[in-house]
Amino acid sequence: MNNKVYCNDGCQKDFYITELKTEGIEKLPGNVERHYIECPNCGQQYTSYYLNDDMKKIQQEISALRKKLPDLKVKQKNKLNKLSRRLQFMNNKLKTEIEQGEINAGKS
Repeated sequence: MNNKVYCNDGCQKDFYITELKTEGIEKLPGNVERHYIECPNCGQQYTSYYLNDDMKKIQQEISALRKKLPDLKVKQKNKLNKLSRRLQFMNNKLKTEIEQGEINAGKS
Protein backbone atom coordinates (compact mmCIF):
# COMPACT_ATOMS: atom_id res chain seq x y z
CA MET A 1 0.00 0.00 0.00
CA ASN A 2 1.44 3.36 -0.98
CA ASN A 3 -1.33 5.92 -1.47
CA LYS A 4 -0.61 9.62 -1.78
CA VAL A 5 -2.85 11.88 0.33
CA TYR A 6 -3.09 15.66 0.54
CA CYS A 7 -3.50 17.20 4.00
CA ASN A 8 -6.10 19.81 3.06
CA ASP A 9 -7.29 20.48 6.65
CA GLY A 10 -3.83 20.83 8.15
CA CYS A 11 -0.37 21.57 6.81
CA GLN A 12 -1.35 21.53 3.11
CA LYS A 13 1.36 18.96 2.31
CA ASP A 14 1.26 15.59 0.59
CA PHE A 15 1.94 12.42 2.53
CA TYR A 16 1.81 8.71 1.80
CA ILE A 17 -0.22 6.05 3.53
CA THR A 18 2.24 3.19 3.68
CA GLU A 19 0.18 0.94 5.96
CA LEU A 20 -3.02 0.92 7.95
CA LYS A 21 -2.13 0.93 11.62
CA THR A 22 -4.28 -0.43 14.41
CA GLU A 23 -3.36 2.47 16.67
CA GLY A 24 -5.42 4.74 14.40
CA ILE A 25 -8.55 3.75 16.32
CA GLU A 26 -10.50 5.92 18.73
CA LYS A 27 -13.12 4.38 21.02
CA LEU A 28 -16.39 6.33 21.05
CA PRO A 29 -19.54 5.95 23.17
CA GLY A 30 -21.74 2.98 22.33
CA ASN A 31 -18.71 0.77 21.63
CA VAL A 32 -18.13 2.53 18.31
CA GLU A 33 -14.63 2.63 16.85
CA ARG A 34 -13.40 5.52 14.73
CA HIS A 35 -10.67 4.36 12.35
CA TYR A 36 -8.49 7.12 10.95
CA ILE A 37 -5.24 8.07 9.29
CA GLU A 38 -3.01 10.82 10.58
CA CYS A 39 -0.79 13.27 8.70
CA PRO A 40 2.80 12.61 9.81
CA ASN A 41 3.68 16.26 9.21
CA CYS A 42 1.10 18.01 11.39
CA GLY A 43 -0.94 15.28 13.12
CA GLN A 44 -4.25 16.17 11.41
CA GLN A 45 -6.59 13.18 11.62
CA TYR A 46 -8.87 12.01 8.81
CA THR A 47 -11.66 9.53 9.53
CA SER A 48 -11.54 6.43 7.34
CA TYR A 49 -14.65 4.77 8.72
CA TYR A 50 -16.67 3.98 11.85
CA LEU A 51 -17.39 0.49 13.16
CA ASN A 52 -19.77 -0.86 15.80
CA ASP A 53 -20.38 -4.37 17.15
CA ASP A 54 -23.12 -5.22 14.64
CA MET A 55 -20.88 -4.13 11.77
CA LYS A 56 -18.01 -6.27 13.12
CA LYS A 57 -20.25 -9.35 13.02
CA ILE A 58 -21.19 -8.61 9.41
CA GLN A 59 -17.51 -8.10 8.53
CA GLN A 60 -16.75 -11.54 9.96
CA GLU A 61 -19.52 -13.12 7.88
CA ILE A 62 -18.25 -11.36 4.75
CA SER A 63 -14.70 -12.49 5.47
CA ALA A 64 -15.79 -16.11 5.92
CA LEU A 65 -17.67 -16.04 2.61
CA ARG A 66 -14.79 -14.36 0.75
CA LYS A 67 -12.41 -17.11 1.92
CA LYS A 68 -14.58 -19.55 -0.02
CA LEU A 69 -14.27 -17.60 -3.29
CA PRO A 70 -14.40 -18.54 -6.15
CA ASP A 71 -16.26 -21.68 -5.05
CA LEU A 72 -19.35 -19.91 -3.72
CA LYS A 73 -22.74 -21.09 -4.85
CA VAL A 74 -25.21 -18.56 -6.25
CA LYS A 75 -27.09 -18.34 -2.95
CA GLN A 76 -23.83 -17.65 -1.07
CA LYS A 77 -22.78 -15.00 -3.61
CA ASN A 78 -26.14 -13.31 -3.18
CA LYS A 79 -25.70 -13.38 0.60
CA LEU A 80 -22.20 -11.90 0.25
CA ASN A 81 -23.52 -9.08 -1.93
CA LYS A 82 -26.41 -8.44 0.44
CA LEU A 83 -24.11 -8.34 3.48
CA SER A 84 -21.70 -5.98 1.69
CA ARG A 85 -24.52 -3.59 0.81
CA ARG A 86 -25.89 -3.77 4.35
CA LEU A 87 -22.46 -3.01 5.83
CA GLN A 88 -22.06 -0.01 3.52
CA PHE A 89 -25.53 1.28 4.47
CA MET A 90 -24.79 0.84 8.19
CA ASN A 91 -21.45 2.63 7.82
CA ASN A 92 -23.05 5.58 6.03
CA LYS A 93 -25.82 5.78 8.64
CA LEU A 94 -23.39 5.61 11.57
CA LYS A 95 -21.13 8.22 9.96
CA THR A 96 -24.09 10.58 9.49
CA GLU A 97 -25.25 10.08 13.09
CA ILE A 98 -21.79 10.76 14.46
CA GLU A 99 -21.00 13.74 12.27
CA GLN A 100 -24.40 15.34 12.96
CA GLY A 101 -23.74 15.01 16.68
CA GLU A 102 -26.34 12.34 17.39
CA ILE A 103 -23.48 10.27 18.84
CA ASN A 104 -20.65 12.06 20.67
CA ALA A 105 -17.71 11.64 18.31
CA GLY A 106 -14.93 13.56 19.98
CA LYS A 107 -12.65 14.59 17.10
CA SER A 108 -13.77 14.39 13.48
